[in-house]
Amino acid sequence: MDPGRPDRPIKRDDFEIAIICALTLEADAIIALFDYHWEDDGFSYRKARGDPNAYSTGVIGQRNVVLAHLPGMGKVSAGNIAAFCRMSFPNIKLALLVGICGGAPYYNKGQSQIRLGDVIISTGIAQYDFGRRRPDKFEIKDSLSDIPRRPNLEIRNLLSKLRTARQSERLNRESWKYLNELCQDAKRPATFPGRSKDLLFPVDYRHKHQNSLACTTCASCRHESDPVCDIALTSSCEQMGCDARQCLQRGSRRGEKRHPQVHFGTFATGDTVMKSANDRDHIAKQTQALGFEMESVGVWEVFPCVVIKSVCDYADSHKSKDWQPYGAACAASYAKGFLRYWDSARHTKSISEPEQFRKRITNCVSGEGIIQTLSLPDKGITKSLSVSDRGIFSSLSFPDVTERRNHIQSQAPSTFHWIFEEPVEHLREQDLNWLLHHGSDTSETEWETDWALDEEFRQEGSFEDDEANEANYESTSDEKSEEEESSEVEDDMEAGWLRESDERSEITEQSTRNYKLWGHLVSFVNWLKSDFT
Repeated sequence: MDPGRPDRPIKRDDFEIAIICALTLEADAIIALFDYHWEDDGFSYRKARGDPNAYSTGVIGQRNVVLAHLPGMGKVSAGNIAAFCRMSFPNIKLALLVGICGGAPYYNKGQSQIRLGDVIISTGIAQYDFGRRRPDKFEIKDSLSDIPRRPNLEIRNLLSKLRTARQSERLNRESWKYLNELCQDAKRPATFPGRSKDLLFPVDYRHKHQNSLACTTCASCRHESDPVCDIALTSSCEQMGCDARQCLQRGSRRGEKRHPQVHFGTFATGDTVMKSANDRDHIAKQTQALGFEMESVGVWEVFPCVVIKSVCDYADSHKSKDWQPYGAACAASYAKGFLRYWDSARHTKSISEPEQFRKRITNCVSGEGIIQTLSLPDKGITKSLSVSDRGIFSSLSFPDVTERRNHIQSQAPSTFHWIFEEPVEHLREQDLNWLLHHGSDTSETEWETDWALDEEFRQEGSFEDDEANEANYESTSDEKSEEEESSEVEDDMEAGWLRESDERSEITEQSTRNYKLWGHLVSFVNWLKSDFT
């Protein structure tokens, strides 16, 4: 095993990080950055009953992650996926919503600009289609009681750290390294489209047939509310003849021009694909939003969530898909970079050497509990095991395990149910005699005697003191004249006391031994209960 790779989670409860992607190209970019896929081991974590989601599990950096695949866009789809994911993976501490989005070209009163390919990391969300419709306007509900605007305290603290100049620069450089890997991936290269295709048109420059003779509907479009033809809605700027010379001039970035930059701010979220520059600017001004997307509010209500999305268009009528593959790669790269800063040390425990070896053995067990056939050289674990460990692993090999399993009959429905139906204090030798018999060298007859004696002592309590024993002895001895038989009585009392003392010592020794065995039995039964439940 790679020393830098975390141990494979034993069960679904061990996963703490979920990644959710709405589009296939977004999921492809995330999967391409997996450092290891647990499915490659032939191991499936399955799902909780009733969970319709599809998952991919693996390793990103030092973190085990589960990727949930969405069937489509929107908050309803995302909310359903997140809720079902919570059923199967109940201990998720962080959900990353990763993908592409529309962006506001300027923010911070125009002093900061966003370019295509840049990545926005959420500090909050604003649901712009959730609010109150007034006669003259629509009011967005933006109070803390109306929508979940802010992430939790732990996430806010981490974001504050990442927003510092030093950490922000480190995050950029680490993410660029991962982006370079994706751009060089021969299977699905994420090609940089070039700044010549990073076009920002004025707000009032509509996407339509620019040749007035080509379409009468588009020729009549002179104001914001005027319609354009259906062909214009599905055509590119090149097909419509949009004049690039009309684009706003934006200063080129110094230094590494091709590399995306990270921005921290609010996402405007809603069940609407934003393709209006006027509405974009209005909502951005009202909510202080940097990006526009459609899924975050659905995930936000289920998991502690951070949205990491790359700007692939300016949310205007000139929207195109040219930057989507590259944007998905940028978002995935920054998600991997972000996870390097996520500290989950508080959720880990130091593991003893026996526990580590037990986990290694468990890792060789399939989902149904059947030991898999091992080939140590092929599995690449020989170097990490001692000679004794390799011997134990080799002994687990059972080539005919499948054939053997097919001939094993299922247990009866009521098998072992009796152990759960009664408290352990009510169990007697008729139920557990087989445990007691095999638990020591004591015969069955001796056990019956011991149980009877133990029961007698439990009912009577401790032995009486010497004076009480003398009184008891006197009451049961033959009545004789006190003067005539005083010496005989004294002798008999002494002999009886000694005889009873010997019997008591022998019985006490047996009782002590039985109580110890009873304690072991109670511990064993409790272990059975905890293991089977």
